Amino acid sequence: FPEVYVVGPEVFAAVESHDDVHTALCKELVTFSKQHRDWLRWQLVSNYADIECRPAVFQEKGIALQTVRSLLDLADGAHCGSVTCTPASPCGSHACVDRVTAVRAYLCLRRNFTEELRADTRYADHGSEDSWTYFQDKYIRNLSLGIGRDIRICCFDQQVTVPLRSRDGAPSVFRAPFLPVDSEMASDSALSEGQRRFHYACRILNKMAEQDANATMVRHGSCVCALPSDYLCVNCQYDFMTCDLQSSVKLDDWWQQLHMEPSVRSD
Repeated sequence: FPEVYVVGPEVFAAVESHDDVHTALCKELVTFSKQHRDWLRWQLVSNYADIECRPAVFQEKGIALQTVRSLLDLADGAHCGSVTCTPASPCGSHACVDRVTAVRAYLCLRRNFTEELRADTRYADHGSEDSWTYFQDKYIRNLSLGIGRDIRICCFDQQVTVPLRSRDGAPSVFRAPFLPVDSEMASDSALSEGQRRFHYACRILNKMAEQDANATMVRHGSCVCALPSDYLCVNCQYDFMTCDLQSSVKLDDWWQQLHMEPSVRSD
């Protein structure tokens, strides 16, 4: 491992694809297995003290189980195409690759196996100018299309699609929308933060103008930062203002809907 000081699970794909190793495996009619990976882990720990191994090196999952060829297949992101299976929510069968896995496989190839990534020939069947462009376009598309998540927004459950982070392919954190909290707006519409603050500011200014024709714009607390009630729909805001919070079960439910953490947790 010349000039390498930190290794990750991609080390197994690198060793397996080495010409000498590949020839030896073919001669013995065996595949690169857990036994080979364990031996390599022992070598790294025992004989290469200057090399730092990432935790994933010692885990039998993910990138550690892949070869360069299988990484290329994962980055290509195939799915079975059944009616109930979509790239955002794959069915989980062997024929399906979710977008998180596809992005992580591509990132591994781009960092560690650029020659193999450029040399792949499948791009010719899809009208791309070269393999690098083909896989990069898939990567960008997977990031933007994201993956499905079941999310609870106020009092109802909904499936949303969140984009993926470009650095590691992990799903982005879902940000709950700000919801209208007064009867002047439709109860089923959602507002962006900017729209919500503008709405509040205009409403406050209009009320002040009714009392003083020379009134100027003032900043309500809700215009400065998000308030817990901004995450409640009209009906839930009314229920919250009129409910009995003596029940711990109801209180826990309200903590969740208001996107707040209780200051004191009970056992």
